Amino acid sequence: MWGVIFSLGLSPVFFVPAWRLAKRTVRGRPVSLAQAQQLLAQESPAGTVEQGRWAKVTLAPHLATYETRTRALLDLARALQKAGEFLGLQGWRDELYPVYGTSGPGRRAVANQAAFAVERAAAPIFGIQNFGAHINGYSYAEDGTLFMWAARRSSTKPTWPGMLDNMVAGGAPYNMGIRETVVKECQEEASIPAEVAQRARPAGVVSYIHHNPNGLQPEYQFVYDLQLPWDYDGLRPNDGEVEAFYLFSMSELRERLLAGEYKPNCALVCLDFMIRHGVLTPENEPDYLAIIQSMRRALPLPVPSFDVYRDRVH
Repeated sequence: MWGVIFSLGLSPVFFVPAWRLAKRTVRGRPVSLAQAQQLLAQESPAGTVEQGRWAKVTLAPHLATYETRTRALLDLARALQKAGEFLGLQGWRDELYPVYGTSGPGRRAVANQAAFAVERAAAPIFGIQNFGAHINGYSYAEDGTLFMWAARRSSTKPTWPGMLDNMVAGGAPYNMGIRETVVKECQEEASIPAEVAQRARPAGVVSYIHHNPNGLQPEYQFVYDLQLPWDYDGLRPNDGEVEAFYLFSMSELRERLLAGEYKPNCALVCLDFMIRHGVLTPENEPDYLAIIQSMRRALPLPVPSFDVYRDRVH
């Protein structure tokens, strides 16, 4: 299995064991590890690539601080974007995602230290793990029937345009807590006031590694449930990322999931909701255990402690 390790002296930063450089393409042509090393040398003084069971990217010794590492990786990503090497970089987000390291055994990030941060659009290229929040909006009809709110992604979004999504979802940028992300995304995407968004209840985490044309995305999505009144009419697209909102019965939700209308990770969040609310059961779903197993994939990466997640540690 291929992977990436960013080596930072005594505190190596592990990335998902899956950046398959041997299968990576640039402008439609395969890229070998040797070519990747040459690309790094041409585009940035950030570091070098070594061949082996893992692809090991060693950052240059002079990149000794959070700021210098972050700047070097941003410069590299900008150079790759300008060269048109990776299509995913054309959807530049101007959001920084933290990369955590560890100087001891296990995957717990020591002192919650972020070694550096990367542009969100560049994270899949290196297989850097992301954190986000997905909010399930749901309502009960007067007869007690359960319905779920869904969002239609804008047709102009750089990723998964026009597909169905959870009511609200977004990445958790560096220096912003998960609860803050929930409130912010509710306001920005769905015009949900903060006092309503604050009622969202944490409902666990789903984790997975998603392989797509932009690279590999190991992700932890923090799941929240927000019950809205049956007659709630306050959902309004606000920031251009959503085209419309819909209210689906559980049977219609299941049909749309089976039809592949949902963005893949949002489908996983929907399935988690349906299991927790007794819609999917061992009696009516033959793949019940397989679905549950797919929701909690172990990611071999350092993880932060969220009591200090929002604090930048250089």
